[in-house]
Amino acid sequence: MMHTFIPQSVEAIVDRQIRRWNAQRTRALTVPPPAITISRQYGAGGGAVAALLAARLNFALWDGALVEAIAGHARAPTRLFASLDEHRRSAMAEFIGIFGAGRHVTASDYLRELTRTVRALADEGRAVIVGRGAQYLLEPSEALRVRIVAPLEQRIANVAKRAGATPTETRLEVLSVDADRVDFIREHYGRDVDSAGAYDIVVNTASLDASGATDLLETAYRGRFPEAMQRRTALVR
Repeated sequence: MMHTFIPQSVEAIVDRQIRRWNAQRTRALTVPPPAITISRQYGAGGGAVAALLAARLNFALWDGALVEAIAGHARAPTRLFASLDEHRRSAMAEFIGIFGAGRHVTASDYLRELTRTVRALADEGRAVIVGRGAQYLLEPSEALRVRIVAPLEQRIANVAKRAGATPTETRLEVLSVDADRVDFIREHYGRDVDSAGAYDIVVNTASLDASGATDLLETAYRGRFPEAMQRRTALVR
């Protein structure tokens, strides 16, 4: 039995194609903007830059709140994960018990929950993630990877000013935190945190203040992910 081919009207064909284009455009608009990861030397002002950048782009800032999110997902007290946060293994107990609760958290637990949380934040988009080796947990296409540095003496002076102490009193603190962060990255990721190849941009705050560094990073983000900013503009209109 032969079937008669009934051609569709031009209007119907065009209408269907327009609906298809609109659906594709909607899907494109809903792709979240990539994240920004900020690795920082202690006292270089990375936290201040991260906060300014998050406010400028209207992104969520994940610094101390990241530890709270990890603990919340694991249903454990924040203080437990805070004790493991960015510390080298030799400077912490591998096994930390919660007395009377029969619970424990290890460095491996921390890293597993950290990885899961950072991945979830990247999937959600619009996030500035500070420290914790997040630059190694995301693909280059998923984030602008930033390193904030400054000369040692300037960082010591910055910490001393913030703490109301003398540079002599804060020198050991700065060196200790630096060592903790370097060893944390080496032990958990097998990487050198100072290797420039892990970053898209390295900012020396001896040359730029927090505001200037924020301007530079916003420009870098817009240049690296222009389509994300175009989607954002389209959604705002």
